[in-house]
Amino acid sequence: MFNTTWVRRVGRLLAPMIALTFGFSAPSLATTELTDKVEQELSFKVWLDNREIGYHDVKVSNKNKKTSIFTKVKFKVKMMFINLFSYNHEATETWDGHCLQSLETKTRSNGSKYYLKGEKQSEELFTLRREMPKNELANDEHPGCMGTYAYWDLDRIQRETLINTQTGEVSEASLVFEGKQPLPKVDSQEAMSYTLQTDNPDIRLWYSEQGEWLALQTDTEGRTLTYLNQSLLEQ
Repeated sequence: MFNTTWVRRVGRLLAPMIALTFGFSAPSLATTELTDKVEQELSFKVWLDNREIGYHDVKVSNKNKKTSIFTKVKFKVKMMFINLFSYNHEATETWDGHCLQSLETKTRSNGSKYYLKGEKQSEELFTLRREMPKNELANDEHPGCMGTYAYWDLDRIQRETLINTQTGEVSEASLVFEGKQPLPKVDSQEAMSYTLQTDNPDIRLWYSEQGEWLALQTDTEGRTLTYLNQSLLEQ
């Protein structure tokens, strides 16, 4: 029988994966000059084991050294004609260099609603308002220069703490280089591999030698979640 308890946990696991952006055939954002506006529309397919469960679309805009990210995520796990789990997420982030300036997210995870709104108030203060299921409210204060799980930029994700953009929780983080490893779903290709270690299960990431983000994979309770940019599937 399908483990519905585990499926519900997938929603909590997916939360850090919303700041995704990657241009497989374009220059890495980490090295692109940001004085002119650049727009990228990115699309990732997502699998639970070998079952395709949805998509993760991202739009990235850069202007005057500020980066805006809009993310839309939709997952659905079904058995026969029964919906076992659904997950919808929308997020808008604004960055100024290495620091997150503002954040607003809305999430519905199997009917449970989450809302976050964050803003950098000064060099020393970032405030975050959290609205959680069962009408739970919280107002948090953090150091001024915060960041999310910005897989789209190797420089920005290499920091000591990261914000979970579904729950607003802040986790300690460490990025470890693992050398060249085969890409998931396309084993004939290799890419630079990293492991992101946090309070959650480890997340494996793949990048080109130019720093372009290619794929993501993580395991929990014997199941595997995989992200792959659609450009790789078209080669």
